[in-house]
Amino acid sequence: MKNIARLAAGFTLAASASLFAVPTAQATPISYSGNECSASKANCFALFYNSGVNTWTSSCFLSNQSINDLYGYSPNGATLVRFVFRPHEVTINSNLGVSRCVGDGDAQAVKNNAAAGTSGEASATNTVYFNSGYTGPSQSFAPRSTANLNATLKNENASIKRTS
Repeated sequence: MKNIARLAAGFTLAASASLFAVPTAQATPISYSGNECSASKANCFALFYNSGVNTWTSSCFLSNQSINDLYGYSPNGATLVRFVFRPHEVTINSNLGVSRCVGDGDAQAVKNNAAAGTSGEASATNTVYFNSGYTGPSQSFAPRSTANLNATLKNENASIKRTS
């Protein structure tokens, strides 16, 4: 009889403990974007994973808008969009020749990983900043220009500001 009483007490304790169990948090769904350009890809600003000389060839991140934080954003508070380098079937013409978005860097985070930039835009200037929120040291890319990021910004890039 004592064994039955102990068994019943143990069962009651286990059942009540499960009533107070804290549910585990669900992981935030994450998606990845390598293209924030609403125009033809060839007319966008591209950040490249690798630096180059006269020609830039590596995975890139495309945009034709200001981006406050190159880490990414949450459009609704429930999901996260992370910015990453991706290969794109695009050729961007600039003052130094042709750049292609293929090769090294696929799926690497854009924030603090860029080495160069190319502007395929005809009229807008894109400025890369050291900090999120368009602050700190910066480097501007005039329309149709290409350059490696300077020593301060190479692999230390956090936002892009587009001005027309």
